Amino acid sequence: CRFVLTCGGLYSDRLSEISGCGSEPRIVPFRGDYLVLKPEKNYLVKGNIYPVPNPRFPFLGFHFTPRMDGSIWLGPNAVLAFKREGYSLFDFDTQDFVNAISY
Repeated sequence: CRFVLTCGGLYSDRLSEISGCGSEPRIVPFRGDYLVLKPEKNYLVKGNIYPVPNPRFPFLGFHFTPRMDGSIWLGPNAVLAFKREGYSLFDFDTQDFVNAISY
């Protein structure tokens, strides 16, 4: 076998380095936060609303998403995560943080 396919997700760069294939490109973790539209304004949104993509930015963009419960989610924004699996504001890992800011 000449090739191995791995599904490493957030750790794919580390798996690549361990296997001797190099660590580039490196994972820089981001997370997204959402807001909820005030219920009295829900009538303004009838379906998904997305911005026109901007090729200068690698993110989908802030969008409006109607949910099954009738609420409307706005987001996500893109926030640098200080941990690869840092899903909350205060999740922190020193190695992940140093790797992200030194890239």
